[in-house]
This record gives sequence, C-alpha cells and structure tokens, in this order.
Amino acid sequence: MQEIASRLHAELRSAWRYRWPALGVAWAVCALGWLAVYLTPDTYEARAGFYLDTSSALAPFVKDLSVGLDVDQQVDLVKQVVLGREALLNVAREADMDLVNATPNEVGAILEKLRASIQLTGGAPARWNPRERDRNFSIAYRDTDRERAVKVVRVVLDTFIENTLTKRSSGFQSAQDFLQRQIREQEQRLA
Repeated sequence: MQEIASRLHAELRSAWRYRWPALGVAWAVCALGWLAVYLTPDTYEARAGFYLDTSSALAPFVKDLSVGLDVDQQVDLVKQVVLGREALLNVAREADMDLVNATPNEVGAILEKLRASIQLTGGAPARWNPRERDRNFSIAYRDTDRERAVKVVRVVLDTFIENTLTKRSSGFQSAQDFLQRQIREQEQRLA
C-alpha cells in the first residue's frame, strides 16, 4: 500500500511540474477542434414516417400476379415503388436537381446518387410476432440544404401516396366497369 501511495505522489508531482505545457497542448487541441467543427458543413436530415397496410396498398401493383407475395417480397416491392426510376425522376424535378441541361448519363448519375441518399427503412419483424412484419416505414434524406432535404422527403412520400391512390382508383374503375358489363349482360338475358 505504501508503494502505491508513493508512486501516486510521484506521478502527481511530475504532472504538476508540466502543467503549463499540458495546458498549452490542451488549448491547441481545442482550437484545432473548434476550427474543424466550424469548417464542417451543416447537414440536415428530413425524416417522415408512415404506416402502410401492405395487403391493400400493394394490391393494385400485384393484381396480375398469380401467386401472392410473402411479407419480404411486399417490403421489397414498397422499396421498388418508392425508389423506382419514375418516382426518382419526379423527385429530382420537384427538388430542382438540375435535370434540365443534363445528359442522359448525368441524369442516371443524379438518380443513382438520389437513390443511394434516400433511406427507406421499415418492414422489420414485428416484436409481438416475428412471423409478421412491422408496417411502420420511414423515409429519410440528408443534404446540406435544409429546404431540399425537406422537399425530397415530402415529394417521395407524396409520389408514393399518389401512385398508390392512382393505381387503386384505376383498379376500382376497372372493377366498376366489369360490374357494369355484368349488369348489362344480365339485363339482356332477362329481357
């Protein structure tokens, strides 16, 4: 015990002896750290969460398939619909990402960068039943421009909602047309 106390006393004495150089080094490190923080560009992240009932929302997209999709395929289909080329083109146009004077290769590069930057999460196994999937999804996008980050997330979500509603209404319209034809045929049979 005496040996530990004497060793600690010697360490404290040597630390006290070099206190001014240590203080100078600490201030230099702080100044460099503050400069690095000041020069780092601001990054803004916009995030939106949504609940998706995959059984009803994806029905218009998979109506032509003969075999039903399992949950993993439904989650992949959500990602394909949200991050598809047409949806990303719409996002790039709405978010003013310089598509007007871009060549096809530049447009492809912009879309790939956008696809890599947009994070779509969700569809993880549910806590209460691992066989089912959680239907809460989240869209996130980071950018140095706050307005663009918010706009990209808003446009991605709006585009997905519009596509789903358009497909659903066209499905309803085709079902209504079918029923109208059936009614006319039945009327003709009865007449």
